[in-house]
Amino acid sequence: MGGVFIVLWFLFLFVFGVGGTIFWIVKLVEVLKIPDAQYRGAGTEKLTWGLVVGLLGWLGGLIWQFAKRSEVLAATPIPTYWAPPGWYPDPRTGQMTWFDGFRWVPGRVPPVPGAAPGPWGAWGPGGPSGSASVPGPPGGGAPPASSGG
Repeated sequence: MGGVFIVLWFLFLFVFGVGGTIFWIVKLVEVLKIPDAQYRGAGTEKLTWGLVVGLLGWLGGLIWQFAKRSEVLAATPIPTYWAPPGWYPDPRTGQMTWFDGFRWVPGRVPPVPGAAPGPWGAWGPGGPSGSASVPGPPGGGAPPASSGG
């Protein structure tokens, strides 16, 4: 009787192990096939969920399945480059802030035409002075290339 129990126990563990591995692989493939923009639309990152499912195995697959999967699949994708880099009104503050194509970069407002320049010129420290073109990103450097046209 004890021998049958041991055989059934190992058979159960084998089936559970194979089933868990198959479930893990299916969930990992699912996470990796969903586009990055879909994750951004849900307010999360693909890398995070790839690591959770990849490193935690079937347990990570269960976490993905019940914690975030439906939200990511229902989210509206947010494209990576929805606006070119440049100065824009920050939606949070309304002030002009540099947008690098991915996120708002903390910085200063571009110079106002006709305003008295500061001690480093109209561009601030590190940037060219005396130029009439639109300033570049905070910290100086070359201004963004204009899209002629």
